Amino acid sequence: MLNVTGGTASDMIAGGWAGGLLVGGKGGDAIALYAGGGVDTVAYLVAGDSKQDFVNAAGAAAGTQDAISGFATGIDKIDVKAFALDVAIRAFVAKTYATTALLSAAEAVADFYLDGGIKQGAVAARVGSDTYLVVDANGDHLFSAARDLVVKLTGVTTLAQGMWSTPSPRSRHPLPTPAFVMQGFLRLQRYQLIHLNKLSAAAGYLPVAQRAEFLYSLVMTDEPGFPLLRRNSSPQSSINL
Repeated sequence: MLNVTGGTASDMIAGGWAGGLLVGGKGGDAIALYAGGGVDTVAYLVAGDSKQDFVNAAGAAAGTQDAISGFATGIDKIDVKAFALDVAIRAFVAKTYATTALLSAAEAVADFYLDGGIKQGAVAARVGSDTYLVVDANGDHLFSAARDLVVKLTGVTTLAQGMWSTPSPRSRHPLPTPAFVMQGFLRLQRYQLIHLNKLSAAAGYLPVAQRAEFLYSLVMTDEPGFPLLRRNSSPQSSINL
């Protein structure tokens, strides 16, 4: 997994095949994700990390707007948790415009972030074969080129609501350590031996000719006390009377 953090200027950033966390930082960064690789998450800490700029290309010294290429809808993520958007508006409304000039004109209207009268946290504005993700970073429901986040997703025509990054379940529930696994194995083994001894004692009341057959039939069942005993064991090898 490749984690990359850009600087304060416009950067050229490339993701790795295994995915990772990419933070462009200030300036208009050109971020190229690895197509067909692991999950990439592009994180924005402040709205100033990517300001709207339809004039200067991403990666250019004067650019202020990021452009992300290789973004896989339904796989890759955009992380804007730093903006602390209200859960009720942590969604986007999809809109389509013929040109970026028409998008700019729509942003000036008070209902830009509304979807059927309902306030949303972002607009996924499709312009031709690209999508501009416009995020209401300060939560005032009014677009501001100085205060809101605008990111260009090159070659992306549709987005999924699940693209927002959320805390990883693995971070809340870490994988068990090898020592923890071994401890559990030893406890299970001890449990098996205790119950096997009890069964052996019970078999002592049977005639000698029937003891091995009785114990072997118990071991060959799917009793929870014997999950580690192999089914191909024989009475002679698994039972010692």
